[in-house]
Amino acid sequence: MNSGDYRLIRMSVISLLVLAAACMHKSPVKGTADDIKTAVIAQDSSGVPILLTLETVFQASSKSSGGGITMISGYEDLRLSAYDLGTGTMLARHVFGKRIKKGAALLGQAAGLVWVYSTDPQLGLHARDVRSLEVRVGENRLTQENPDLHSTLARPEWSRIDQFYGFDVQTNRLVVTDRSGFHWAVDPATLRAQRLSPDFSMSDLADHRTLLSRSGSFRGCFAFLKGEMRQRVEYDNHVLDSDLSFLDGKLLLDADPLRISLTLAEQEVSLREELVKFPERSPDQSERKKRMSVERALDQIVRMRESLQEGVGHLSSEPLLQPDPHSFLVLHRESTAPDAGLLISRLSLKGEWSLQSVWTVKPSYLFFDIGQARPTNSFKTVFSKGNPEFRFTFFDIAAGKLVLIHQLHACAIDLETGKLLWSFRF
Repeated sequence: MNSGDYRLIRMSVISLLVLAAACMHKSPVKGTADDIKTAVIAQDSSGVPILLTLETVFQASSKSSGGGITMISGYEDLRLSAYDLGTGTMLARHVFGKRIKKGAALLGQAAGLVWVYSTDPQLGLHARDVRSLEVRVGENRLTQENPDLHSTLARPEWSRIDQFYGFDVQTNRLVVTDRSGFHWAVDPATLRAQRLSPDFSMSDLADHRTLLSRSGSFRGCFAFLKGEMRQRVEYDNHVLDSDLSFLDGKLLLDADPLRISLTLAEQEVSLREELVKFPERSPDQSERKKRMSVERALDQIVRMRESLQEGVGHLSSEPLLQPDPHSFLVLHRESTAPDAGLLISRLSLKGEWSLQSVWTVKPSYLFFDIGQARPTNSFKTVFSKGNPEFRFTFFDIAAGKLVLIHQLHACAIDLETGKLLWSFRF
């Protein structure tokens, strides 16, 4: 074999390696996402709700097998996407780049802008239009308004952004940290910053949300799902509708402090109006019991409102996610099969102790237990490619819809009819 043959073989091997690498690479713009890091429903400048998600695309750089185990190594590309909440269509997408070098975090949203911190020195702290994702406010604007912050903002690595930057939804202020460790509250409208007390802790802004539970607070009383395999709803020490039960049920909880605050205020007014209907010293025993029940619920609501001032994480019992003051939502299992689908039901309280099922819907391509479904053909059909992660789950209510992100899928359900309006795979 002459030297020309060796060169030809070497070039062929290099070409195959380049081709293999190209085959493993996914487009960070158009490729399917492998994980969701954050989701938020924001409003554009006209008040139209937009779904924003921070997504990662895993780029495999090498693959090895041994001992029955396949190891894949690589890196994550990070991107931000905006979706129309009415149709589920994508409106815009921005690719930050390799997460380890150009990581980013969504901090909060106000006045049609979403505030972002990026470890990319060309971006840093900035605000983007929630619909177009174009940068509207750069870090230089903020430091021009606040000379004390010029060249002094902290520069954390991507994994520690939330220790230095955040958003206080209760005061609607951005929170930033300088290199000396001082925290500053920034008004998103004026960009004016005010230094916070040394007692302030970024952990107060941490997301303590629990989205699913067997129990929660409903109308000032304790509600939970009682039973082993199939559960019934118990509310205020009463089992509601013994014929209505759910397989492996979980209650959906509310995690929006502003909505919780509004709901609790409305419930307090309603309970005070109900309380006056019952005399303090009624000779009727049933009326006395009803008054005591209302008093207990009212006391619970008042205490929850006080605790909420310290943050959602300080609530002793987290409120249920409620489409209206009389209804709540349950997530449950379709069957006992390993690849059983996920069901969502809306239940409504009728009268004192009667419960009615308003609707039940089965979102497409969602398994109740992803771990049990993995070995099945159904799972392999839905997730045939990529390196998917399933840790992220998101529930919220907006514009008459229940918005769900689960197992790398998003969908919207009409709260009145239970109709599946749209769904897509990230």
